[in-house]
Amino acid sequence: MSRSSFFNYFSSKSDVLWSGLDDRIGRAVDDLVVVPEDRDGTHVRRILSELVEDFAPDSLALAMTNSSAMGLDDELEQDAALRQARLAAALADLARRSGVTALTADIAAATWAAAVVAAVRAWAESGAGRGSVGDRFADAVRAIGRLPWGGTET
Repeated sequence: MSRSSFFNYFSSKSDVLWSGLDDRIGRAVDDLVVVPEDRDGTHVRRILSELVEDFAPDSLALAMTNSSAMGLDDELEQDAALRQARLAAALADLARRSGVTALTADIAAATWAAAVVAAVRAWAESGAGRGSVGDRFADAVRAIGRLPWGGTET
């Protein structure tokens, strides 16, 4: 494959690593935009659980666990932030459609999107193939309820 052909399909070499997760995020975003409202988060939990279901070890997991040796630390961090932001935007939009104020919608959306990306990273770093991204996502969901710095008025 020529360089120009490659870049017709991918904007960077690292996009190859992310293509599987990008497809999953794309499906989740498509599902989120058609939900009219979700006051209790049932649809959000289902859609995000489907996003992380049946992940198999892949080049992204390998890159995440070897990012320093591969010289990819900064690039993977930036790429992860882009994917997280894309998912957060769709989640925030659904939260606003559900009657959540803009500030709270943005915070909740960022938290849930971060839970997905953190679950993928935790799964990869623990040895992709041991456990599942779904298990790590379940851990992340439990952690959301125990976040530090909550409950104090300023």
